[in-house]
Amino acid sequence: MKTLLLSFRLSNTYGANTWIYRLRRLPLIKKLIPASLYGCGGLKKFAYILYVILKTIFAFGGKFLYLGLMILLPLSILPGDKTGNFVNIFFFLTAMGAFTNTELFNPTKAKYYTVVLMRTDAKSYALSSLWWFLAKNIVTWIPVVLTLGRQAGIPLGVCLLVPAVMTEWKLVGSALMLKYFDRTGREVSENNLKLFFSVTGAGLLLGYGLPWVHAGLPVQGFYLAAVLLIPCAVCSLRFLIKSRSYKRLYKKILNLNGLIFGVQENAAATQQRAYLSKISSEEVRTGNKKGYDYFNELFIQRHRKILTHSARKTAYILVIILAGMLLLSQVNHKASRGINEVMLNFLPYFIFVMYLVNKGAVVTQAMFMNCDHSMLAYRFYRQPDAVLKLFKARLLTLIKINMIPAAVIACGLPLLLFITGGTDNPLNYGLLFVSVLAMAVFFSVHHLVIYYLLQPYNVNMEAKSSTYSIVNGATYFLCYMCIKIQAPTIIFASLTILFSALYIGAALFLVYRYAPVRFRLKQ
Repeated sequence: MKTLLLSFRLSNTYGANTWIYRLRRLPLIKKLIPASLYGCGGLKKFAYILYVILKTIFAFGGKFLYLGLMILLPLSILPGDKTGNFVNIFFFLTAMGAFTNTELFNPTKAKYYTVVLMRTDAKSYALSSLWWFLAKNIVTWIPVVLTLGRQAGIPLGVCLLVPAVMTEWKLVGSALMLKYFDRTGREVSENNLKLFFSVTGAGLLLGYGLPWVHAGLPVQGFYLAAVLLIPCAVCSLRFLIKSRSYKRLYKKILNLNGLIFGVQENAAATQQRAYLSKISSEEVRTGNKKGYDYFNELFIQRHRKILTHSARKTAYILVIILAGMLLLSQVNHKASRGINEVMLNFLPYFIFVMYLVNKGAVVTQAMFMNCDHSMLAYRFYRQPDAVLKLFKARLLTLIKINMIPAAVIACGLPLLLFITGGTDNPLNYGLLFVSVLAMAVFFSVHHLVIYYLLQPYNVNMEAKSSTYSIVNGATYFLCYMCIKIQAPTIIFASLTILFSALYIGAALFLVYRYAPVRFRLKQ
């Protein structure tokens, strides 16, 4: 208990200080918050209490959003029994989370401060943190699932099993990952991208894919799985309590994930080396281009493994998905009708899809890491004429890159609409095609504009702009919320095209007005 209270106080104090720091980075708020706040006892306690309250609100709010958006919302479009689809999605997403969202293997600075700097016993800290993590999840899940689940018509027995199954999976996942570490000695933190994407892909495919082919987990199977997981969870709990690997584990994951002092520079250098390994040394062809057009073309061709290859891989994946949907529509008439309904009334869903496949964030990060980080040190590169010319060249390039996956979707959606029964209004085919391309141009402009106006990176290649993070977070949230919108394609597509045109015009005006002043290297 003493270790738990120590880690709780340390984590919240660190979190409160981080919030104060981030608030002081915001343009309009930083003048209202003095630096002396860090040393003021009364205000510091107020910030601490406020942080704990907000953290509690976010804990419950996060569960409401997760259950509502990730589980209950898809039930409205999935075929079959609602309760069966609910338990199928929850079961496989929870199994996915057991390996990708853990407490035991999550490397944080709070762990480094507690275990390494304060020399707290690693096992005591690991287990107390795990118990707190599980208890917090149970306490937040129970009211959320009883509120939203019962409103959605989910049986009480299923709702009560949700926190229990979640706890069972968390224990099993933690034990399996710790056992894997014992045997191999390999780093298994949840920042392991290969593990994250492979497990996430499998969880999403099983959770949302099985109901479409009427092969989802039945309610009786969910009850049986909950019972079968009990001995697995008990064995996992015994293993976690008896294990002596925590000190070695924390030494491994905390060091490997750069949580010691000076990590930011090491992490940035590692990322830059990863970029450099993908730079092509082959002779490039730039045609008759000159000036900044030549400079941009040289950069794009030398970094095509980072830029265009990523877009092509995304396009290949989209082709496979579209081919699978075409095949499904031919063998399952109910699925065919559902796909046709999506094409005609759920176009807003594809705003989120286009956000995910857009390469703007990857391209702008590569531009900074391998070009702007060095070039912004020169005065001529920061001149208004140079900034605007290079922005124009980069915008055209970014649009071309994003058109690779966008073209697959733009051609695939009208084809899916036609194959699944078509539409009485032929205008829907053209609007589907044009609206997807408009979304691609919109996100291309958006990412490049906020990069030039808010340039978030400093000399150590760290993202330090709170405003940039807020804008990106708001963009993601708004795109995700579009999933809930249902509107006829002919209306929504027309509005999308119009809004994209207006936004692009306004964004380009802001760039030409403010980018020459804002596009600077932060200290």
